Amino acid sequence: DQLVIAKMQTFDGEEYYIVEQYRLPALMWLLAIFFVIAVLVGARRGLMAIIGLAASIAILAFVVARPILDGKNPLLWSVVGAILITFVSLYIAHGFRKTTHVAAASTLLSLGLAAGLSSAAVAFTHLFGIGSEEAFLLQNGIYGNINVHGLLLGGIMIGALGVLDDVTTSQSAAIEQIHLADPTLS
Repeated sequence: DQLVIAKMQTFDGEEYYIVEQYRLPALMWLLAIFFVIAVLVGARRGLMAIIGLAASIAILAFVVARPILDGKNPLLWSVVGAILITFVSLYIAHGFRKTTHVAAASTLLSLGLAAGLSSAAVAFTHLFGIGSEEAFLLQNGIYGNINVHGLLLGGIMIGALGVLDDVTTSQSAAIEQIHLADPTLS
């Protein structure tokens, strides 16, 4: 088996321990199969959705993660990233159409509502984002200046974005189809 090994500095020198099995080749095959299925099922739209996904990952890595690692407000940069992802992914996947404009505006409005509701819920339930070993390591590791409370809210925003994107796109398309079927309906 191939394994991922980590090195830890101790008072007595260095210690090595097994982190997990090396799974990257298997994951790459699964990713390739996913891409092929997306293109076969979705044709051009499936390919554009994959391009939008790649752009979203780039936004998360360079627009959201970098400022957070530099100690900036995680919630602010998560919202900035979510806004960019909304526009980039929707317009790449669906094109520059009226339904896309409506879906983008609806997503942004819903994202604002989700930000307010999640902030209120987190405050009401006294969630601080420090209840796990990972949060402890974020606070006491090499990136000790990360605001885990803001990171919790930012994670909620990014997580909500995927659902909001799908719902607003589906609703916009459904309303367009109803209007095409009977333009006299309000």
